[in-house]
Amino acid sequence: MATLSIISPFHDSVGKCEGLLGTLENVSDPQVEIILVDDGSSDDTLALLERFRETASTRTLVVAQENRGPGGARNHGLKMANGDYVWFVDSDDNINLSVIEEIKMLAKEEYDFIDFNVEEGSRVCNTIGLPPGDYSAGTFEKEDLIDRLGRVWAKVFRRAFIMNNNIAYPEFCIYEDNPYEFIYPFYVENFYKSASVGYQYNEECVSITRGGDSLRFFDRMYTAVYGFSRTKDMASQRERKRLEEKFVRLYLFNTVGRQIRGPAGKWLVAARVMRQYRDVAKEQDIALKPLSVVSGNYKYKSLFIFLWAFSFLLPCQEGYFHRIRFQAWGRPFVDSQPDESAAQTHPLNSHT
Repeated sequence: MATLSIISPFHDSVGKCEGLLGTLENVSDPQVEIILVDDGSSDDTLALLERFRETASTRTLVVAQENRGPGGARNHGLKMANGDYVWFVDSDDNINLSVIEEIKMLAKEEYDFIDFNVEEGSRVCNTIGLPPGDYSAGTFEKEDLIDRLGRVWAKVFRRAFIMNNNIAYPEFCIYEDNPYEFIYPFYVENFYKSASVGYQYNEECVSITRGGDSLRFFDRMYTAVYGFSRTKDMASQRERKRLEEKFVRLYLFNTVGRQIRGPAGKWLVAARVMRQYRDVAKEQDIALKPLSVVSGNYKYKSLFIFLWAFSFLLPCQEGYFHRIRFQAWGRPFVDSQPDESAAQTHPLNSHT
């Protein structure tokens, strides 16, 4: 059995993935396997991956699937993985191979995850905000981990931890990592914070689908609902407060912020999001009032308050966002489980 499975999704990645593939060419460790998933590319990505496989120096699998989004590709790769640990790497980013020896050494301790520092341009970021070392049960609080889990892609996860807790990525969406800022803290029993830089985030290759003009930009609303709804009943009162703060940030503030800071033509969209947020907050029994925690300069906060008041004049927006959803993906949001037969569909709020 391999110690590490590197799983990377690719979608129309020609011209963006060559840096990662160039790094993976140097992997020759028999304890490392590489799983490359072509997620319904319309360019020559699959052919590029097949050529890579033919010359790879370690066990390498290339699989092709219909376009199910990065989460669907990661789920597919996870089902094929044999490694004790899995590393989900975006195809337009890169990794530091020198940390593989550290992973192999730490794997003996069976940490639920190992967190690495991230290189972002000229900066090195500790996204979890903790000093290096071992964090075993009793040395951290779930509510603190809700606040400071950091970037999911900065972590190498124990595969049994993911599978035993029935954790899978949502499919047919982007912002697929967001639910795990809610979910992972409730299952983690121990982890290790490394001082090493393991991940290189490519700021220049941020996907256009994550831009405010993309219909898929609003996937962040669906993934926030999924993460909160799965964990709200597991939380203590203090943990629930942290979950609500995270939900308001991911669902509301991060979505409307780009619209409010954009041209005036975007402001109606921000008001639509606010109107839909209130329905979802009621469904999820969220007590936190956004106006009590909104931040920003005077101009931004004033415009936020104005649009919040204006949104009360709007009718229910669920149909509006469902239309956007079908234009973007042609299907409902899918919460996929490791067993595909358990897959469920979720609307924007909790009506099922």
